Amino acid sequence: MKSYIGTPLRLGDRPVGTLCFVDERARDDPFDEAAVAFADWLASTLASELRLQERELALESYDRLVSIFARILRHNLRNDLTVVRGHVERLIEELDRPHDPLQLESTLKRLIALTEKSRELRRIAEEDSTLVEQSVRAVVEESRTAVESEYPEATISTRIPEECHLLAFPTLKTAIQELLENAAKHGGEAPTCTVTVETAAEAVTIEVADDGPGLPEHERLALRGESGTHLSHSTGVGLWIVWWIVDSHDGTVQTSVTASGTRIALTIPRPPMNRQLVGTGQSQ
Repeated sequence: MKSYIGTPLRLGDRPVGTLCFVDERARDDPFDEAAVAFADWLASTLASELRLQERELALESYDRLVSIFARILRHNLRNDLTVVRGHVERLIEELDRPHDPLQLESTLKRLIALTEKSRELRRIAEEDSTLVEQSVRAVVEESRTAVESEYPEATISTRIPEECHLLAFPTLKTAIQELLENAAKHGGEAPTCTVTVETAAEAVTIEVADDGPGLPEHERLALRGESGTHLSHSTGVGLWIVWWIVDSHDGTVQTSVTASGTRIALTIPRPPMNRQLVGTGQSQ
């Protein structure tokens, strides 16, 4: 390389790379102001195109979430409210003897859980789609604290490198917390769970291992991103959210169910290995 001119490429305040021109031949004269101005203009134009691509990806994801959100509400609220209405009608007819009170309570709990998950879907859809460099240790510990506060009988341990940072969307924390909540809620009277983080040059893997009874079929389908009838379960919605967040990072979800429990591994690629993330900012 005998001659070179380069200019930083930025998306807002975030550096994402360098636009450069090189030649094997040496120049007789240095680059003049016009050449530098042209390189700067071209970098600005390219940055605008990258911002547009980021926005289009965000809108595509938002539309997909809205579609799923509407289908969940339409299907599940209709079915569960029909059940509730039937029981209420019987209660009116038999005021001295409630009909199937446990089933009515169970149906109402499902409705409440589904409403909470639907609200979470909306929050995720409205979440800032800007990539942020995050401490994976801090994100996991915050999720751990929140879940242990809600489920004090659960024991959650972590194995995380001291220095582990990742360029990711703010929704990464939601995915980790969903997995911990699922393990704590369905792991029996005294559930135990371990979060292990492994780093590599191309990706970060976050594994949640529990000693629970395993994953029902509808939850396995949710973690594969299949939006079928399994989303009639609130846990199906929660784990589908996990899949959606990981997929938005161009990552993968792997599950392993044995007699000793369940392992769910989220692998998030680092830019530029991540094809869906337009930026190529550096992370450690």
